[in-house]
Amino acid sequence: TCIKGIISDAPSTGAVAFFNNVSREVFGRNGDKVAAYAIEDLNKYTGRDIKNFNALKTVKNSVFPILLSAGSMEGLEDMFIEIKKSNPCDTEILILDGCNHGNGMYKQTEVYQTKIKEFINKYF
Repeated sequence: TCIKGIISDAPSTGAVAFFNNVSREVFGRNGDKVAAYAIEDLNKYTGRDIKNFNALKTVKNSVFPILLSAGSMEGLEDMFIEIKKSNPCDTEILILDGCNHGNGMYKQTEVYQTKIKEFINKYF
């Protein structure tokens, strides 16, 4: 196989967690209401219950090391620990100080790029 590892920037344990986290970050107090509406709408649109899309179940079957990256302002540390416990392979965690969703590459460029290079050199 060509795949040697997985690098995931600002991941979630599942679709519901993703909607909840992003909605809270964008809409503050109203985030839960926005997420609930988006989830309900997506369920109707797809004809599926997105609660079934769960990264932890997928990670349990992983055969690849994973690098998880997120900003400290996202509050994903507990989620990352769950993912790490679920992965039978190595899992590395990078929390970028002072960053929020998806902006670590721009605010902590050197730290971010260094960690990715180290991960690639280690596993690829």
